[in-house]
Amino acid sequence: MQGVGRWVLRAGLGVIALVLLLSLGSFHPLDPHLFTQGSAIAPVQNLCGTVGANLAGLLQTLLGIGGWLVPPYLLWEAWPSAKRRWTERLAWLGLALATWTALGAFGPRLWTGLPEAGTVVGYVGQIDARKDPAGVVRFAEALGDVSLLFAGREEPETTAALGARLANSPLRDRTLRLGPQADLGPAFAALDLYAMTSRNEGFFPIALIEALERGVPVLAPTVGGIGTVMRDGEGGFLIPKPDDRKGIPESLLVAAAARLAPLLADPEAWADQRRKAHAFGLGLTRGYDAAARFREAVAPWL
Repeated sequence: MQGVGRWVLRAGLGVIALVLLLSLGSFHPLDPHLFTQGSAIAPVQNLCGTVGANLAGLLQTLLGIGGWLVPPYLLWEAWPSAKRRWTERLAWLGLALATWTALGAFGPRLWTGLPEAGTVVGYVGQIDARKDPAGVVRFAEALGDVSLLFAGREEPETTAALGARLANSPLRDRTLRLGPQADLGPAFAALDLYAMTSRNEGFFPIALIEALERGVPVLAPTVGGIGTVMRDGEGGFLIPKPDDRKGIPESLLVAAAARLAPLLADPEAWADQRRKAHAFGLGLTRGYDAAARFREAVAPWL
């Protein structure tokens, strides 16, 4: 019977490890879990449902990236050939958790080279003349004490123009240009605010959805379908742009900075905007009705 009991215990540990692994793998920091108030806004997108979101949220809150070591440890315990004494195994787990948690405490900014403290504003995606990255610089300058991040492929002409603009900017020593990246996810995750200052756009840029889904609020002009889709003040902020052929007037960029600066300085208010951005981003991609969105966008001209 003792042998059967050990096998049942090991099988149970294996199942728990699998559930934790799936929960962590599909966990978003803004999904509802034991230590957030997001459940009324953000739907659960966890593979293991609310239970998974709670489990993953608990591990992430208590251990940070170290939570990822718990499932392998449980699998190790469940493996029949594990011969070490339990005190020795727990000591090794504690050391590994401490190391991983210390490395993960800085989050994506550690790996992008940005300072951990302070506000980070930026643009991630294709960088060309139509995107007008100089507008992002001007907006960030108006905000004041921020760091600036650009990530994505830059067209040669735009690279030179952006470099010249930054050379005379008070943010030149606080600007990071990552260039093309195989994975732009860490760049999105490092941002407090995604700023788009395009001259014109299509219906709704994918980059905005990528930022919103990650819980990063966005600032964007009312070009293309952006003004139709996005709800101003609900995780996204609109700049009324009167002319698709020209850049955003400096006065509008300064006004946008004056509007957003108090929100960015209020951690609770900005956390609320992050939750709203996450919920709105998920709503755009889950159950998305492209035909209905198109009809809504063109209705004023029909």
